[in-house]
Amino acid sequence: MDEIYQQNLQRSQLEYRRQHIYLRSLPRCLGLVLGNGCNIGCPHCYQAKNGDNLLKPPAIGRELRREFAGFYPHLATLRIQGGEAFAFPGFRELIEDVRASVERPILSVSTNGTLIDEEWAETMCAHRSATSPSRSTAERPKPTRGCGGERTSARFWPMCGAFNIGRESSGANCPIWTPSSS
Repeated sequence: MDEIYQQNLQRSQLEYRRQHIYLRSLPRCLGLVLGNGCNIGCPHCYQAKNGDNLLKPPAIGRELRREFAGFYPHLATLRIQGGEAFAFPGFRELIEDVRASVERPILSVSTNGTLIDEEWAETMCAHRSATSPSRSTAERPKPTRGCGGERTSARFWPMCGAFNIGRESSGANCPIWTPSSS
């Protein structure tokens, strides 16, 4: 692990042991809910959809990505959620920012899997990213009206096998894909 991360980890542990109220360490886990837009309309989804996306307009997206990047060297996990991350304009640039900032795998993405094609799968493997299929993808082989479960399963899981995703790995080559619990 790199020096910046290790220093932050040690500071965080010390602050915890000493029960500090005001912390100087930066978070080691950061969850970003980028928006609520989605490409499918599962009736069992609890999330309201109005198309919000933190990364648009582009000028705001660039500024937010710059601010997020200040955290990346300190993180063990960057969890991306909210609607369908792969559908958000600016998502590809965000993961490129992560890759430019840190070499260790920190990216974790929750997805319904319907937009992951071969190019995205290769990109996620290259980033050594953990990707969790949403509950509708992982647990619903037959779709309810408007849900992408069957369409997803037909494309998503075979692609995982093609990239050795889903098998235990050291994290050096490909991520482990597991169903999310939420």
